[in-house]
Amino acid sequence: MSFIERVKIIKKEVYKFKKEYLKNSILELLEEDKTLEDIIKLHSFLIENIIEIHNEEEDFHNRRILEENINISNCIHDFNNCRRAYNTYILNKVKEVYFIGDIHSDSISIKRILSKVNFFNKIEKKEDFALLFLGDYVDRGENHLKTIEILLILKYLFPENIFLLRGNHDGGYLEEEIYKLIVGRNSNTTDRDYFISYIYNLLKENSLELDLLKCYIDFFHSLSINAFVKSEKHVYMGVHGGLPRPLDNETFYSHIKSLRDLTNENIVDLINRTIVQNLLWSDPKEGDIEETKNKGRFYFYKEHFNSFRKRFGIYKVIRGHEAYEEGYKEFFEGKLLCIFSSGRLTDAMGNQVNHETNYRNISPKIIRLYKDKEEIIAL
Repeated sequence: MSFIERVKIIKKEVYKFKKEYLKNSILELLEEDKTLEDIIKLHSFLIENIIEIHNEEEDFHNRRILEENINISNCIHDFNNCRRAYNTYILNKVKEVYFIGDIHSDSISIKRILSKVNFFNKIEKKEDFALLFLGDYVDRGENHLKTIEILLILKYLFPENIFLLRGNHDGGYLEEEIYKLIVGRNSNTTDRDYFISYIYNLLKENSLELDLLKCYIDFFHSLSINAFVKSEKHVYMGVHGGLPRPLDNETFYSHIKSLRDLTNENIVDLINRTIVQNLLWSDPKEGDIEETKNKGRFYFYKEHFNSFRKRFGIYKVIRGHEAYEEGYKEFFEGKLLCIFSSGRLTDAMGNQVNHETNYRNISPKIIRLYKDKEEIIAL
């Protein structure tokens, strides 16, 4: 039986299986050795179906609300739940949401996350919960293919529980059959450290066409950019990086006329970067406002952040993008929460068990949002 046939069977029976059977079936599928031919067939199948799932999540009712409103808190109840529009997810009736930061080609941390949240037990009991991944699934770590495979299988099998946002590392391009990264290369790195170059070289070395690489790029481009999550009283925004680049005026964001415009790639800043690129690349900084550097990656300050929250009716922002030693950091009086979910993992004896991460000095965390309370969960 092929891997595609096996994953089809699991999907068909997913809510009938008992927890241990479901868990073991999926883990066996993931752990079994696969040839490159197997990987190409399975991943291409999963991506084709996930892009279709993303298309089916598109909601024209939600599009209209995003177009006509600028304050999310005033209209959050009007949206259809767990749907998306203009690359924005709306989770307004989900009881329990887990925010997951950068993964960076680290499949071991994903498995630890599934264990920490009792994922399969919740699925078996049909609990109302969601895992919201904040992007940066690839690059830097040691297991590109296994990491992307786990994410693809999770989204394919559990589309009502798994929501994937795009990070600044999640993408790339092919121009005349030559790959282009969307991030700059760090010093002391090689092609092996970057997903797009790794896959490109793998296919070329095996004299294969670049169809699989094109599939991955299509998958990354199909991902949403941000999410609005309703707790009991408040609305949170999940995003990979941060905020749009502020204008040099008192309101900072008067050029954004609706919630829809938060992902409107026709809006560009003074260096011709799109608003989506801003959301993927910006970082918070405490202290007095300094001149925002005219580069793709830039800082936003408390004044910018508070203006943004007020204009768009957002209670708190939860983002990834930066690796802090504790795997978690707060800014702006706790209204902006940073989370990082790849790093040092230990067993019951305190031994390091994560050989895939590139962040062995980081204590990875995730955030659980339940009844207006944020709980920081150590992996």
